[in-house]
Amino acid sequence: MNLKNLLIYALVLMLGVQISKASDNPRNETFRLPKGVTSADMIPGTLIFKLKPEFRGVARTNSIGSDRLNGALNSIGSTSIVKKFPLKNAPASERNAFGFKMVDLSLIYEVKYNAEMPVEKVMNALLKTGMVEYAEPKYLPKLLFTPNDPNTTNQYFLGKIQAYAAWDIQQGDTNSRSY
Repeated sequence: MNLKNLLIYALVLMLGVQISKASDNPRNETFRLPKGVTSADMIPGTLIFKLKPEFRGVARTNSIGSDRLNGALNSIGSTSIVKKFPLKNAPASERNAFGFKMVDLSLIYEVKYNAEMPVEKVMNALLKTGMVEYAEPKYLPKLLFTPNDPNTTNQYFLGKIQAYAAWDIQQGDTNSRSY
């Protein structure tokens, strides 16, 4: 075996070890809100989560038929749980005609919980059950202002001077005259 083949073999072996280490603990990290996101960006005491497809059998319209997940819901002071899309069924096929993976809306829930609890603690409690694909706060929608100038995309400097962020704060004065 020459040196080049030996190096490739060693690289593949190391990569395989890294992949197996990552799969030993899938998504078992502690969730933290992204930098800059505060409680003002979300609806207090409300969370959105999605059950993993293998737990479809415990999914109900206004409840979950699982002691493990119900224990976590009780620990966060859950007051209600409802399917976000109660009339949706699982997709008939995994992929659409274009080869894209179909989205399963039938396992998405909204839960109301004790708003005194930190959202990160609530989300981690649900994720630790191993039954939840994802959990996130219910974010408040925010409007973003973009001027109606069709040439803004041709003006590269607007992004550099953070004009779009400034326009979200101040759009100008409709009472002023332009000459």
